[in-house]
Amino acid sequence: MKKSKLDFYEKITNWANSKGFKDIKANTDGFETPRSFMKKDAEEGDVVIPDITATSFGSKYYFEIVTKPTQKKIKQNLISKWKLLSLLAERKGGKLYLFAPHGNKTFTQKIMDKYKIKAKFVSIPKLKLSKAAV
Repeated sequence: MKKSKLDFYEKITNWANSKGFKDIKANTDGFETPRSFMKKDAEEGDVVIPDITATSFGSKYYFEIVTKPTQKKIKQNLISKWKLLSLLAERKGGKLYLFAPHGNKTFTQKIMDKYKIKAKFVSIPKLKLSKAAV
């Protein structure tokens, strides 16, 4: 059975908290929603909302949960979203983290390499939580 993105929000927010990130926002129930972004000439449906955001020492960090899209248009939107979040993170002194569950590592790394997306890759099964977060 394939897990949905929602299954990973708690694990990633706990990881971010254990690493000392503050002001954690997530695009899921129980959290404040991160700030959204829209192009000037975009249609109403073209809003970019990061999965999770946080700050550390005044820098902004973006966290995305990677799941392979099935449609080409969705894949292109995903690439655009990652490029935007990578650029925003870099400008704000932070990083983009791409969290991939089992079966999505190769897909993620191919996209990162092909489109030169500056991001730190983290495999979700390998997330280690400090004892304080557990």
